[in-house]
Amino acid sequence: MSPVQYQIRVDHTLRDPHTIQYAMADEKETYVFHDSKLYVTYDKGTTLLEVPVPYKDIAGTNNALYNELLPAHGYIVTKAFTAFICYDDDGSYLLYSKDAGKNWNKSRILPTSYRGETLYLSKTENSCYITIATDRSLGHEYYSTYKSTDLKTWSYLNGEALQEKKNVSFVSDGTAYIGAGTDQNQNPLVYYTNDDGKTYTTLTLPAYETEYVNNKIKPFILMEYAYRKKGKTYIVVGQGNDGDYMRNNIRYKGLYESDDGITFRFKKEIDDSPKLAG
Repeated sequence: MSPVQYQIRVDHTLRDPHTIQYAMADEKETYVFHDSKLYVTYDKGTTLLEVPVPYKDIAGTNNALYNELLPAHGYIVTKAFTAFICYDDDGSYLLYSKDAGKNWNKSRILPTSYRGETLYLSKTENSCYITIATDRSLGHEYYSTYKSTDLKTWSYLNGEALQEKKNVSFVSDGTAYIGAGTDQNQNPLVYYTNDDGKTYTTLTLPAYETEYVNNKIKPFILMEYAYRKKGKTYIVVGQGNDGDYMRNNIRYKGLYESDDGITFRFKKEIDDSPKLAG
């Protein structure tokens, strides 16, 4: 059993409070927790490299608990660039490596330690982008997007497309896809920008319709993230917090595909949810 496939079980009595362990995706480049330490691997778990970060900074929560399931889009693990968004008493910071985990550097982002429910971290050709919660009021989290070209200083992006948006995926310098809800027909809406959010075009993804419990439904309504692979652009659309479309106990998401990055078609249902260790 690879360390990457399953979190190593520990004596829960040694931890206060109890921390849930998750089975990690079977990926070549990923992270894993073991005995309150964070590790990365670039070879599917054959070699584990410890990340020099305090457990509280990377796995802590706002309510003094711990969560070893990192926000799905709040970290990057590749040989060329590995990075994690962390928090300490002085605020948020990016811990990163450019040489496959051999050396690590720390870049201060904001002087606020509030941890939002999600994070978005994107590395493009010449820039790094972070979408992060900056405050919470009356049950609502406020998000902002920041950019760095030197991994030392961070600039706030005030473009209209980015205001109060938290699902922000940059796929190249200046180019991003931003979740924007749905239209009246439940077609997912996505803002597309190629100038860091200063201007944008609204893309309408065709709603996917399927039968569920003897009813026709359109389950996929909220863009979660976008990426490029082999010349194509992909957008993953989730069900939102209230979605209950499941088959075989799997809560599916929708994968959309585009050849030109503008016109998207539904490709298939996917499952990228975390699994509990066991």
